[in-house]
Amino acid sequence: MIAVPAARDSVGTEGLLVPFDEANRQLIAAVRPHGWVNPQSRGVYDLVVIGGGTAGLVSAVGAARLGARVALIERGFLGGDCLLTGCVPSKALLRSARAIGEVRRAGGMGIRVGDFEADFESIMRRMRERRAEISAHDSVQRVQQAGVAVLFGHGRFTADRAIEVDGQRLTFNRAIIATGSRPSRPLPDCPTSGRSRRCRTSVPSRHCRTSAPSRRCPVLRRCRSTASFRAPPTCPRLRPCRRCRTSGRSRRCPVLRRCRATASFRAC
Repeated sequence: MIAVPAARDSVGTEGLLVPFDEANRQLIAAVRPHGWVNPQSRGVYDLVVIGGGTAGLVSAVGAARLGARVALIERGFLGGDCLLTGCVPSKALLRSARAIGEVRRAGGMGIRVGDFEADFESIMRRMRERRAEISAHDSVQRVQQAGVAVLFGHGRFTADRAIEVDGQRLTFNRAIIATGSRPSRPLPDCPTSGRSRRCRTSVPSRHCRTSAPSRRCPVLRRCRSTASFRAPPTCPRLRPCRRCRTSGRSRRCPVLRRCRATASFRAC
């Protein structure tokens, strides 16, 4: 049995929903209703999506609107980091911060403003209220109305086309694992980071089998024949123009050559 990785479990997510005020109660009622009972399997699903974040919701709802039989599995709350800790909360806090900055700079615009005080408790309460309002777009009711079967629990693959959720076995034709990710170093074997200019890892280009030091991650090489590098004379992709059988040095990819006779880029 292969366990499906998840970005965060329900216990860890509930710790973020404090205090348990009216806004958070509304949020939980929308994205993880209390006493929810998973629907029974309806045969073979065309698509099973593991993870109810942004990617999972878009995939599940989009496939259901195209006529597919879709099941969505989430072990925490629908909406993912975007709704709970990322996009929505951060933008609400940034809006409050911008308002504070505008008040502080109001004197320069000819507006007299008296003393003011930023109430952090009120700012956080506003953030929770905005998050509860937006949660309707990621709610279980909306996903169900789109034709998606929503199941809460820990998913575990038991076969190539079967997954188990809290003792219930689902069979499917296709699966999408959208359980989120964590940051990590892209090059564990390289002593420097991925964007360091000191890394001298040389990887041949797929265009002309020549390589040049990259300004970014050495896994993504910049060929001399692409980007700001010019095509070397030995490049095997250097082809004459179909119109005049002559070739010229292109400033772009060697697949698009610049004809010397027409001074224009033409496909070779």
